[in-house]
Amino acid sequence: MKLTKLVGTLLVVLLTSTPALAVTFAPPPPATPHLKGYPQWGALWWQWILQTPAPINPALDTTGANCAVNQPVPGVFLLAGSLDGSLVNRTCTVPVGTAFLMPLINVSAFAQQTDPPEQRTEAFQRSVAACVESPLPNPLSIQVDGQPLQNTLALLEKSIVFSVNLPNNNVFGVPPQLLSPSVDEGWYAFVEPLPPGTHTLRVNASTVACGGGFTENVTYTLNVQGTVGTPVSCSGNQQITLNGADIQTNGVAVTVSGNCNVTIRNSMLWGGTAGIVIHDQGHIIVDSSTV
Repeated sequence: MKLTKLVGTLLVVLLTSTPALAVTFAPPPPATPHLKGYPQWGALWWQWILQTPAPINPALDTTGANCAVNQPVPGVFLLAGSLDGSLVNRTCTVPVGTAFLMPLINVSAFAQQTDPPEQRTEAFQRSVAACVESPLPNPLSIQVDGQPLQNTLALLEKSIVFSVNLPNNNVFGVPPQLLSPSVDEGWYAFVEPLPPGTHTLRVNASTVACGGGFTENVTYTLNVQGTVGTPVSCSGNQQITLNGADIQTNGVAVTVSGNCNVTIRNSMLWGGTAGIVIHDQGHIIVDSSTV
């Protein structure tokens, strides 16, 4: 009996002495996670959802099988709730080094080209989308692996003006057409890359705004695995230029040693150990890239 108690005590000590890996959420607006402001991310999210045909649309997907469809930005996965407030449970496999953009509550307003001229203005569409602010949503929460993001109301963004080209078989079931001007307003969370393994992202949000309100009850199981691209190693007197590279690995994305010179442009680099490691006299220039 004493031995059993001792073993049990040791197990508790071991389990509690290893803290869970911290989840990193990007700061709220006006931050620019992965080189874009929240107003740009909000516009991209709606273009992604509305320009993807209904049969493969991630917002209508009940399993997560379509979560990778039409993703517009390398290194970032846009995630969706539901379009009708239904309970969502999806499982997605994503490359290591992937960040995530998840709306908590968001609305869009857009003009059809047959609308009256006075409605085909940015000001009018923003006045429609502003309904989401009154009353403020309650609750409004996101957790990743049980770790909540604090002060979620600070995440409110108002998108840039954008256009949407509705395709055939669109989510509205209407003929293909241009929606412009379009705007978005809402709360988005940006989750920085998670370590390899299985993670759980949960959103619980509801509002009675905008003439009746809506609810988001979303759970994603995110399986982070694999390697994207090929890690680069540069030594000696080499000169290497990476343009538009997407390298994501559990180790080091780019290793520079000797007198090697590396120029990186418009690229996404992520390493579980480090994005870039420089030895000796290596030189590196990073331009318009995410590391």
